Amino acid sequence: MAISEFLNQILLPFGGVSAVLIALAAFLGHVNTKRIINGDLAKHKLDLEAFKAQSNTELQSLKDQHAKDLELVRLDHARQMDQVQNQFKTEFLKYEAYASISKEKYQELFEKRISVYSQLLTLKREIDDSIVENAEMLEIHDDDPSHFTDAVAKISKAS
Repeated sequence: MAISEFLNQILLPFGGVSAVLIALAAFLGHVNTKRIINGDLAKHKLDLEAFKAQSNTELQSLKDQHAKDLELVRLDHARQMDQVQNQFKTEFLKYEAYASISKEKYQELFEKRISVYSQLLTLKREIDDSIVENAEMLEIHDDDPSHFTDAVAKISKAS
C-alpha cells in the first residue's frame, strides 16, 4: 500500500488544480488549433478562388483563340471549296466543249464517210455497167486484163 499512500499524499493536493489546468490547456489548444486550421483553410480557399479565376480567364482566352482559329479554318475551307467548285465547273465546261466539238467532228466525219461510200457505190455501179455493156468483148478478149486494170485504177483513184 505504499504506492497508494504515496499517490494520495502527493497527487491529491495537486489533483484539482492539475485537472483544471489540463482542461484549460486542452481547451486553449483546441481553440488555437481551430483558429490555425480556419486561418489555413481561409488562405487555401482564397488561393483556390484565385486559381479558379485564373483558370477561368485562361480557359476563356483559349476558347476565344480556338474560336478564332476555327473561324479561320472554316473560311479557308470555304475558300478551298469555292476553288474546287470553280475548277470542277471549268473542267465540266471544257468537257462539254470537247464533247460538242467531238460530236460535231463525228457528224462531219460521218457525212464524209457517207459521201465516200456513195462515191464507191457509184463507181461500183459504173464498173458493173461497163462489164455488162462490154460482156461480149470481154468474152472474146478474156486474155486482155486492161478492162480490169482500168477498174482497179478507178477504185484506187476514188479511194
